[in-house]
Parts: sequence; C-alpha cells; structure tokens
Amino acid sequence: MKKLQFYSGGHPLVIEDINWMQNGIIEAMAGICKSFVENITVSNTYQQSENCVILTGIDLVINTYDVTSGWAYIDGEICFVNTWTRPLNSNWSDWGLVQSALTYDPSGAKVYANNQSKDTYSIRLGEWKLISSIPQGVNYIPLEAVTEFKFKLPKSEVLDFITVVNTSTPDNYIGVNKRASLVTVNLRISDLVMNGAINYTLPTEYRPANDVMFFCPTLTFTDKYAICKITTSGSIVLTGEGFTNPSAVSTKVLGSISYYI
Repeated sequence: MKKLQFYSGGHPLVIEDINWMQNGIIEAMAGICKSFVENITVSNTYQQSENCVILTGIDLVINTYDVTSGWAYIDGEICFVNTWTRPLNSNWSDWGLVQSALTYDPSGAKVYANNQSKDTYSIRLGEWKLISSIPQGVNYIPLEAVTEFKFKLPKSEVLDFITVVNTSTPDNYIGVNKRASLVTVNLRISDLVMNGAINYTLPTEYRPANDVMFFCPTLTFTDKYAICKITTSGSIVLTGEGFTNPSAVSTKVLGSISYYI
C-alpha cells in the first residue's frame, strides 16, 4: 500500500504528496472490492459488467417500484446510491447502475492564492440510467439482476441436533456446524456403552482430512473420561479411560472439537 513517509526536519509538503496518499487509499479499496467481484457468480448475459459488485443495500422493494439505497463498487470506484423509484412507464430491464458525473459539496469551495474559486470536495455517486443511453464499454449493474451482483459473506451450513440412532434416550445428539473450512462437532450422549462406534457417519463434506481425537468428560463418573475419535471416513468412536471394563460401562458424555477440512 502506498504511504507517505514523514521525517523530522520540516517536510516540504506539496500537492503531489496529498495525491499520493489519496491514490494509495483508492487503490487499496479497489483491490479489496475486486476480490468481492471475483466471488460473485454472474450469468453470461451480464458478463460485460464484470468490474461491478453491490456491497450493501440496493434491494428491490416488494410490490413497489422502489429500490433502496446502498453502496456499490462500479467500474473502479465505491459509490453511494440513493433511494430511487423506477418510472412507471418503463421496465426493470431498461435500467442500469453507473457512476454519476462528479458533484461537489459546497462546503469545499476554496479561494486559491491566485484569487480563483475552486470546488474541492468532489463526490461520485451511483445513478440509475437507461441502458440505451449508457456508452458502449461502460460497466454497469443491470437493475433486473441486482441479486446476481450482491457480494455475500460465507454463511454457516448447520447440521444441528442430529439424533444418534443406536440409543433410545431422546436428548442424545451430535451437533455439527460448518463455517467455510472450519467444522465443529458437539456431542451429548447419555446412557452410552463405551468402546464402540456411534451409529452415525459424518457426511463427506464434514469429514476431517486426518483422524482427530479429543477428550470428553463423563457426567456419571467424575474421575473418568472418554476419548472420542473422528475418522477420515466420518466414523465417530468413543473409548472409555479409567474403567476396569470399559466395554460394559454406561455413562453420559459431553464434548466438542473443531477442525479444518
């Protein structure tokens, strides 16, 4: 990232210094937004708009002609988009979101040393325009396809409260949570006979790359514990520790482990 280095001794600040810092921020933000662009899937119909992504908002309001406000990355710039209402005599497919012309905040008016007045606080918004009026080669977000252009963070895929089928107690479960490549497995097993496989196999997308093991406390015996192993084939195996004859012992087990896949 571009940065302006300052040193003691009286820095000779010039306008190019400020441009260097400003351009550094713009380039860094563009780099982040381009990674968002790469993580959306747009149908071939709209491939000409490959340098655009909706960051927040910009939703179609059900049963109205309204579009909410929000932020979008449009052809190299992050733009705020105001609430907008589609004209009644047009179709959703007629409109596209593009960069607006520069506007200026009046509080940024400055009188320069040469007595010329200049607007210095520029603003680039996003605006809805008829697609027929957008020049060839200009990227835009089609109004009829705003959902395709939305960046979405990865969300949890959850398998929760999965009943273990080889016991009769209703509060037995295996809870499995997956967020991106991190899987968390939670066990609550009552009246389980130790030293044996639980009659449940994790689906392929939740299985560890290598066998993983973790300790589980036993609620029936405070001085004893269980070892749980999850294999690459998805099997879940419990082994009793500290028991004279683990295979004949019933107890209650709680435990949790997280691993990457």
